[in-house]
Amino acid sequence: MKDLYVIIGVERSASYDTIKTNYQEKAKQFHPDKAAANTDPSVFVNVNKAWKILCKPELRRRYDAELYEYESTRQWPVNEEISLGDFDKDFADEEPFYVRDCRCGGQYVLPECESRQRSCLVICCDTCSLSVRVFVTNLLDDVDEEAVLEAVKPQKCSV
Repeated sequence: MKDLYVIIGVERSASYDTIKTNYQEKAKQFHPDKAAANTDPSVFVNVNKAWKILCKPELRRRYDAELYEYESTRQWPVNEEISLGDFDKDFADEEPFYVRDCRCGGQYVLPECESRQRSCLVICCDTCSLSVRVFVTNLLDDVDEEAVLEAVKPQKCSV
């Protein structure tokens, strides 16, 4: 899914006026009659399509909802596979959590309660789009693997 805000060159929280100003600049820059000969004409088409959606409040709301759903259900590529032992445990909050620095300067954060629920998790950086796969069972070397897998199975709630 294309990010129309990136195409227009604005933040997602941009006002109508800001979107309109950037659209006009991009349209002028990439218009087939004014752009350099080697400019791809599809850029202008994409700028116009983005404007037609972002300029109308109802279409923009629907697009934002679709974009949010797409991003929240998207499978993130895993950049590294690590064990829970590679994280530092932090007790600063009421509930302890595990932290590991990302190469971008952000952090991977894993609440301790989540680390007990599964044997493997994918965690995204809080700053960039990088993610890591965390193997929790590596900390439990002295425990039988079958017992670990049994312990992390989803439990049915009784009412």
